Amino acid sequence: MKHTLALILLFIATASASADAPPVAPKTAVEMSGAEALVLAERLLLAGQLDKAAEILGALAGADPENVDMVQAAFLAAQILERRGDVERASRGYAAILAARPDLTRVRLELARTLFLLERDAAAAYHFRLVLADRPPQAVRDNIQRFLDQIRKRKLWTVEANLSLAPDSNVNAGPKDDTVELLGFPLRLDENAREKSGLGVSTALSVSVAPRLSRRWRLETRMTGRLTDYGGSRFDDIFAALEAGPRYEGQRISASLLATGSKRWFGGDTFNTSYGGRLAVQTGFTSRIVGVLRLSLSDVSYDTEVFRDGPVYSISTDVIYALGKRSLIRLGFLVSREQADDKPYRNNQYRLFGGYRRELPAGFTVELSPEATYRPFEAPLPAFSSSGLDLTRKDWSYGASVSVTKRDWSVYGFAPIVTYSFIRTESNIDFFSFDRHRGQVGLTRVF
Repeated sequence: MKHTLALILLFIATASASADAPPVAPKTAVEMSGAEALVLAERLLLAGQLDKAAEILGALAGADPENVDMVQAAFLAAQILERRGDVERASRGYAAILAARPDLTRVRLELARTLFLLERDAAAAYHFRLVLADRPPQAVRDNIQRFLDQIRKRKLWTVEANLSLAPDSNVNAGPKDDTVELLGFPLRLDENAREKSGLGVSTALSVSVAPRLSRRWRLETRMTGRLTDYGGSRFDDIFAALEAGPRYEGQRISASLLATGSKRWFGGDTFNTSYGGRLAVQTGFTSRIVGVLRLSLSDVSYDTEVFRDGPVYSISTDVIYALGKRSLIRLGFLVSREQADDKPYRNNQYRLFGGYRRELPAGFTVELSPEATYRPFEAPLPAFSSSGLDLTRKDWSYGASVSVTKRDWSVYGFAPIVTYSFIRTESNIDFFSFDRHRGQVGLTRVF
């Protein structure tokens, strides 16, 4: 087999010598190694002799993998496809290599560039930023920055879609106990008020459109919808939101001021409606660090729980740091105030959250997202007070989610994703304490 391969390569090498390709020194058949064949294929590729280069790679496909760098062969094959104008297949070729070898910066750079040519800007920007985290030469960094600038200038819309099965151990966030003490008397809870599990179908769709108004300004509009259906259960959950407003895009900073509105339905009935606004500012501190600050205000009205009506204020910030060419870390903090009409339902919320995302070999991407929240209320709840003891509610919540994506698998452009999340809420009033396990097995895609 090795002798046959060598004879083929020797024939191609001899037939390929021309003014455009540097002459190749004659060799006997047994002297042509796999490494030399790859060098020859690359020289022919650079000289524009794509058919000859492809012939060599085809001959190498049947060679002993131990004697041929198959990663380099696959990389050259993808480059040939790209030069022939088949950018889609070239992009898939680079992605397949990166799935097995996420440490290859050159391949990631080529993948980002082909994704840019295919106008898959969200994915292209993601890979460009991971290349920047590897601290390439200044000329490469400058070139990547030009790509990112073009992405920001031309991107008019983004669509994100998810579809999954969603098993849930506690769809109504209810307590385990079947009794509760109200006004000093033990009462038995209705079945639907206690912890209840279910299997649902979860769908989510987000559409963002940002037409350009001038060189620095856009009109940003975003529509978001989420539905979790538990088969006609009274715990079906639907959420819809719309926001719109101007966005400024500077060299290193962007800011948007949006009017917001949302509506939520639970169990087939309207749950709450809100109107308000949000200011968001994003800046790139360095090529590896991006920070975001958000300020929001909304007026929330409830369909039945009118005692909870009132404004909600929040401020949050988070920082994303690229650790290297395969991983990102995120850390954030949120403070909010719910100014309900009834004093016992007024509360503050302090939430710390984070995330760690890493690309692994074999095409897997893993993301871990922990969080912790403290939520003190302002006044005692009369229903839970007895024997002269007034309890002011205080909740502590903590949990985490783990997501695994198989990035090199595709179902009509959707990647499979599996997510498991756990949250525990501990309250000084037992009725509000609960555990919740939730899973999602589905497909996700960003257009």
